[in-house]
Amino acid sequence: MPGGFVEPGEDPAAAAVRELEEETGLTLTGASWQVLPARYVPDPRASDEAWMVTVPARADLHVMRRRDFPVPVGADDARRAAWVAAGSYPAAVAALAMAYGGHVFAAHRPMLAELLGSGLPEVTR
Repeated sequence: MPGGFVEPGEDPAAAAVRELEEETGLTLTGASWQVLPARYVPDPRASDEAWMVTVPARADLHVMRRRDFPVPVGADDARRAAWVAAGSYPAAVAALAMAYGGHVFAAHRPMLAELLGSGLPEVTR
């Protein structure tokens, strides 16, 4: 789930496509992008003067067959880029734990649970 900053004057959908390409080398030809409503993210880097707002964007890959998915090439801050099963939030968490022994960044748990559905955010460790 690549992410990054929207440049001044940049459309959030264009930013999502740009960040995906910068971080993974992927261009998803034929994908249908949906920009979702902006939301506040309780990020520990926030302050009284600045806070984090995220604009999720989702790419519908149903037009692509699974075997046609391009191979991601990790770059920037996504060096270990890979396709991860994300049919639901619990499935995404399990796949990340299995592949990387990791977990979801705490500030993103509620948002991803809402967007992916079928479960509550993982318990903070």
